Amino acid sequence: MRSKEQGFTFIEVLAVLSIIAIASLGTLVLRDWAVGNARVSEAKNLITTLQAGAQMWKPASGEFTGISMTELSSIGAVPADWADGIGKNPWGGDI
Repeated sequence: MRSKEQGFTFIEVLAVLSIIAIASLGTLVLRDWAVGNARVSEAKNLITTLQAGAQMWKPASGEFTGISMTELSSIGAVPADWADGIGKNPWGGDI
């Protein structure tokens, strides 16, 4: 009588590795989605701050001509580090 060899078959190992690969890929996709959503939320906050600052600056005429980041920063309408106009957005570009 032949004794049965013990161990895993190639198909079993392949199935386990496939499951691990799919789970890892799913985790990476979810992480990228979460990071993207966080960046969008941060950008929305920056835009809201800028809009509120522009409303504070708005002259009696109601026209927004002549507005600048330096002007908004000088009246405290936006953070001081935005004064030079080259602050970074969530994707690394200028504000």
